[in-house]
Amino acid sequence: MIDLTGSERPLRDEGFTLIEMMFVMLFTAIVMTLAIDFYLQLSRQSAAAVELTKDDRRAALVLDRIARELQETVLIKKPAEVDPLAHPWFFLAEASRGGDGADRLKFQTRAHRPRSNAGHESDLATVAFFTAPNDTGDALELLRWSQARLPENLEPEFPRRDDTGVQVLAEDVAAFSMRLQDENGEWSDRWDSAIGVERSSQLPIQIELSLSFVDPDADLADFGAEPEPFLRRVVLPIRPLELDPDGEEEGEEEEEPCVTVAECEEQNPQLFDSAEAADPIEFPSLFDSVADQCFEDVANSLGIDPDLVEGCE
Repeated sequence: MIDLTGSERPLRDEGFTLIEMMFVMLFTAIVMTLAIDFYLQLSRQSAAAVELTKDDRRAALVLDRIARELQETVLIKKPAEVDPLAHPWFFLAEASRGGDGADRLKFQTRAHRPRSNAGHESDLATVAFFTAPNDTGDALELLRWSQARLPENLEPEFPRRDDTGVQVLAEDVAAFSMRLQDENGEWSDRWDSAIGVERSSQLPIQIELSLSFVDPDADLADFGAEPEPFLRRVVLPIRPLELDPDGEEEGEEEEEPCVTVAECEEQNPQLFDSAEAADPIEFPSLFDSVADQCFEDVANSLGIDPDLVEGCE
């Protein structure tokens, strides 16, 4: 290089020095280490969150499946002259292992989806839910059985684990049980609509399902402790139907008209609002299912004292 004075100056090589390159490499390594550590930590937190909610999601799927079929339950009232043992329509809940609540259920439902190649297959089916020990005996399996037809006669027997039509609905189950509420608001752990005198040709107003899973990571100190159950209340909106709904016979007295739940709510809105505020999740569904029924018959199920209500006698 020649300056204006004509003297030569040495050329300077363009580029980074070795120290500069080492500094860049060190800085890049630090940034990459921090980024990888952040990613791994985020992955571990995500995996932990998924693991914590695994049982919640499993329980939601299982309880949703049972609830959909319960909400389509169909029961036909048997006439007095019909032999109960020859009447195929029934709703049966009972306990097979002791403890609180029924742990198996059998009923007819309209939730069946006919197969496209099944011809004129009906949407009616007989369904059962029950539990059985798994192969190792350290937990239960929640099983579902169904047949896409109605029985010819009363068949209250429950299927066995290896019967045709049985499928595993949930594994690693610690407990499964049900409570059933009648139209008087009373809860029970048994129900027999076929031959039971008290609940003949009757359906529950709602059912409370309880499901819990075995925790494989439970501490030894907690061994034998009952796991926290997942609860779901299901309203049965379809009430029992008449088998032969003929008109009134000659000379039969007409039933006195009653005040329905919907009519009573119009006259006592504040009282019904208070009942809904006490149970905002279940009350609206229960109210819709009994809106056309006589208020006096279902007041206890709604949690409303009939003595506090005016004009609903």
